Amino acid sequence: MRTLPIVSPRRGPILVVVTIIMFFTAQAVPAFASVPKPQAKLTTRTSLRLRHHGSFYLYGLVSDGSASSSSLQDQLYSVQNGDGFTSAAIAEGPTTSNSYSTTTVDHELAGVRIPEGFNQIVDAGDNSNAGPGSSLTTSVTFSVGQTNTIIEVIGLGSSQQTSSLHGVPGLTRQKSSNVEAVQVADAYNLTPGSYTVTLDTSQTAPGQDPNRAADLLAVFEFHQE
Repeated sequence: MRTLPIVSPRRGPILVVVTIIMFFTAQAVPAFASVPKPQAKLTTRTSLRLRHHGSFYLYGLVSDGSASSSSLQDQLYSVQNGDGFTSAAIAEGPTTSNSYSTTTVDHELAGVRIPEGFNQIVDAGDNSNAGPGSSLTTSVTFSVGQTNTIIEVIGLGSSQQTSSLHGVPGLTRQKSSNVEAVQVADAYNLTPGSYTVTLDTSQTAPGQDPNRAADLLAVFEFHQE
């Protein structure tokens, strides 16, 4: 039986073309394809634990706004509602442990572990809306200075159930809740420039008090080492 050689005058050009296509396809695969994604968790329990060995941890706490809340370790942002209670807070920092506990009742806890190999560049921006109102909108405008970044967004809506995030291309929701409004999302490798992300929340449970509604929205930027 006659066998064809691996390389022949007729097959040679085809192999060259295939090799070129494979080379440029490999070059087109983004660096993030092999990078672990941030791990996000959400719970209504009084404690939350994330996987070890993260380069950075973010935590969010949102309550129904009817009573005082426990403070977050390394708390960075917070908002008080119309009744004077701190109803949402966000913490950050490499000194934050991979777990958090609270005595707050009627709450949601959110946690995000940024994978190793990423350094925090900047707290890209934050904003809050203390209401009152049965529907609230909160926006943050931020700038991305370089590629190879993770943009992490945490949006919290106290005494609200329906929520959405929008305005950033490629923004992917990691976790959400309708117990208290929670949105945790990320975007990868955005083109350097200015962006605006918006959190919309509303009360959909019967008998809710608009004075207890409040929004807290924060954006964080991390750069690949």
